[in-house]
Amino acid sequence: MKNQRLSKKMIIGGIAALITISGIFFLAYLDHYSFEKTMVFQTQQQLLMIAKTTATRLEEYIVEHFESLKTISKNPLCQEDIYKKIIQDKSSSGFCPIKNLHEIHKDDTDALTTLDANGIMLHRHPFIANKPGMDHTDKPGVAYVLKHRKPHISEAFYNNLGNPAISISAPVFYKDEFAGIVRWMIQLDTIYKRFVQPMEVNENSCSWILDDSGTVMAHHNSEELCKDFMAVKKERFPGHDWSALENMIEKARRGKEDAGSFDCPKRGKRLAAYAPVYAGNRLWSVGISIGYSEISGPINQHAVKTLGLASITLLLFAIISGAYYKTQKKKTALEIETKYLGRIAKSAEALQKVCTELENKNKETSKLSKKLLYLQERDRQQLSMELHDQIGQTLTIIKMDLEMASNSILSLSPESRNKLAEIGNALVQAIREVKNICHRLRPSALDNIGLLPSLTILIEEIEERGGIEVEFYTKDIPQRFNPDIEIAIYRIVQEALTNIVKYADAKQIFINLILRGSIISLGIEDDGIGFDIDDVLKKARTTGNGLGLLIMRERVDQLKGDFSIVSSSGQGTHILVEIPL
Repeated sequence: MKNQRLSKKMIIGGIAALITISGIFFLAYLDHYSFEKTMVFQTQQQLLMIAKTTATRLEEYIVEHFESLKTISKNPLCQEDIYKKIIQDKSSSGFCPIKNLHEIHKDDTDALTTLDANGIMLHRHPFIANKPGMDHTDKPGVAYVLKHRKPHISEAFYNNLGNPAISISAPVFYKDEFAGIVRWMIQLDTIYKRFVQPMEVNENSCSWILDDSGTVMAHHNSEELCKDFMAVKKERFPGHDWSALENMIEKARRGKEDAGSFDCPKRGKRLAAYAPVYAGNRLWSVGISIGYSEISGPINQHAVKTLGLASITLLLFAIISGAYYKTQKKKTALEIETKYLGRIAKSAEALQKVCTELENKNKETSKLSKKLLYLQERDRQQLSMELHDQIGQTLTIIKMDLEMASNSILSLSPESRNKLAEIGNALVQAIREVKNICHRLRPSALDNIGLLPSLTILIEEIEERGGIEVEFYTKDIPQRFNPDIEIAIYRIVQEALTNIVKYADAKQIFINLILRGSIISLGIEDDGIGFDIDDVLKKARTTGNGLGLLIMRERVDQLKGDFSIVSSSGQGTHILVEIPL
């Protein structure tokens, strides 16, 4: 009987052991799968951020040249210059705005030409002797402007020098009559070096720009330029399934951003991301991909660690099982084990309680942070008003009284009058400082005329005070909207510019404020020395230095937005904020 009971217990123990082993390996598999999924998602989001940032910069580049060309086409000197070249076969003397425009952009474009109303070249900057007089009616973009009299960005083509390029053309009118065309020529190699090449971080990465028809505008392989992106791949690898990549490109052609993965027969699995570029009358897209091998190393290391833990767990389980069967008749061992399990249960219950308390404290801390930010802004506003209305007015009255006293006391010596003048100057400086302090505490423009004028004033002050060039680009931002979002954006820009002036040693700052659907997107980028983000955050939490970064993140969190910052030594800093209206 005892042997039969022992056999039954052995069978039950064996079944339990198999179930436990299966459960351990299943949990290890789930952990590995979750880790891999997280790594892929984070990498795709980083690629998407890089693509979106590059798309924004490329869009600004195209828009800037598109608008500058439309502006120069309306310049009276430009109109008269083209008209005189046509009618009198001579150029106007003196200042040439077209040549001046070329000088400004000669480092980021390749040529600036003017054509007459029949598409015949009049000027070329830089000058090439045999070019004026050539017929350009068959050139991409020229025929469109000759027919429709509207600005136009062409598709990719090969110019007379055999280089792939695009053109940006705008009509010129003289006394309301069509007189000719001004036309940028931008080689695709220029676009590649300026925008695509910086995204290629290693040999396994690949970046490109496509137009809305899927034609390659920029790529490290010059043989693919001006060709259909997918057609080249299908021709190179016939029979391979490119559906995943085609789906992403199709979304990009419809102006949507996307991140995903696809299989390449030569490089294996790759992670990719796309972002749209609204280039005038063209819809382009920026794409970037890296090999899955870039993240496979950490994933494999995690898998090894997980299997190691599972093996250790199984070994412990085997030891405990052996000890159990050897000591199953010992009640004392069972009682000790029961008490031990009871303590573990109590510890787990206590730990759960602590976790709940921490979660509640985090919620209370979030509410307190929001309240503190509100009180800080309210106190700043009240202090600004009191300084302006009380101290500012009092100083002004004192200055007026001093001037009246100085004018009324004619017997004062020159030294006394000079002293009174010095006191008056000091009062003027004090009044100016009070106004500056009031503006820094709470700019009145933010309450009176809105966010965009306030940011413009702030940027002008930073440029004057810090000697830094700031480019500020906005799109579709309403004149007034949620006051909490307005003050948050203003304070984030203010804090970022202050930090850049103090620490970044930057020469240029780029600020973009764009409304995308129901999301306000704020981007701040500088070309400074950069910094270690983790080190700054650690110091902010331990010593209190560098709290500005935490406060910026807290402001965005309170508005249910997203805050991200990318920086490294010598690579500048890029801040991206997205807040729902």
